[in-house]
Amino acid sequence: MPFRLRREDARFGDLLNDLAGGLPRTAELLAELLGAPQQQLPELLAELRAADQAAEVGATAVLRALSSAIMTPFDRVDVYRLAWALRTVVQRMAGAGEDVVQLQPDGLPDVAPELVQLLGRAAEVAQDAVHRVPQPDLLTEASVELNRLTRQAREAHRRLLAAAGDQDTDAGRLLRRVAVTSSFRSAVESFELLAHALQTIAVAES
Repeated sequence: MPFRLRREDARFGDLLNDLAGGLPRTAELLAELLGAPQQQLPELLAELRAADQAAEVGATAVLRALSSAIMTPFDRVDVYRLAWALRTVVQRMAGAGEDVVQLQPDGLPDVAPELVQLLGRAAEVAQDAVHRVPQPDLLTEASVELNRLTRQAREAHRRLLAAAGDQDTDAGRLLRRVAVTSSFRSAVESFELLAHALQTIAVAES
């Protein structure tokens, strides 16, 4: 069954674009958090929490619009999956920021900035892809790129785990570092959910 989000109904496009629009800034805030002095952490964390709350509001707005739209159940699932994937991405990025502040790891490994860079790139790809939803034939490329970035995140995290014991013999500090970088990896992996949602739309339209 083809994806039938009505082209003349701009509500969903606008709502989804608004939701996706917060991705790059959220990734940017997380990157700023990594290099910020201690006194700036509460302010940056507050901004991350606000971004998370905005994503929650945006996803809820999509779901409310779905409840009153004239669409088939299949179409509703497509839009719901896409909206909730966008919301999950922001939620996990905000969660990674919470872990940085609460666990306060002493000296994050080099892989942490690498994971944050992957997050920034994935956020840009995702934002652009959501703008292309009315043209589903263009979504496959974005889906492939998001999956590639997810694989890079897993590989980077494996490198960290492989070298962790050699680089740090303090068990408590090591656990905090691994926990925080795991949060970053989880945030990147959440884009895989978004990739699946985009690919579902592309396949349905083909």
